[in-house]
Amino acid sequence: MSINGVSFDEINAFLTQSVAIQAQSTVSDNAGGDTVSFATASTVNGLVSSLNGREMYEMEKINPLINSKVYLIKGSVVTNENRLLINSKHYDVEYVKNPVSADEFIIAYTVSNEK
Repeated sequence: MSINGVSFDEINAFLTQSVAIQAQSTVSDNAGGDTVSFATASTVNGLVSSLNGREMYEMEKINPLINSKVYLIKGSVVTNENRLLINSKHYDVEYVKNPVSADEFIIAYTVSNEK
């Protein structure tokens, strides 16, 4: 399989950033409330990128705050319950585009309020 003649293995070779996929958990704070924390469930290769104009338009329907996308190596497991940590910056996963085949990379559309 390929995109514009470029194989998925060649695309995966560009996914060079370390991406920690973090899972959320809630624990009692012993004061009648709960505290949310995140722990790294897995670390995979990926690449964070800005949205193009068409993607911004399409993502506004899901969440107008979505401001980036993260390509993740094929076989990665991520849902909108996860948070991603890339270069000490957190990205909340809002939408995951499911791959058409097992050979494709994963695209997670994310929100980051960190500069």
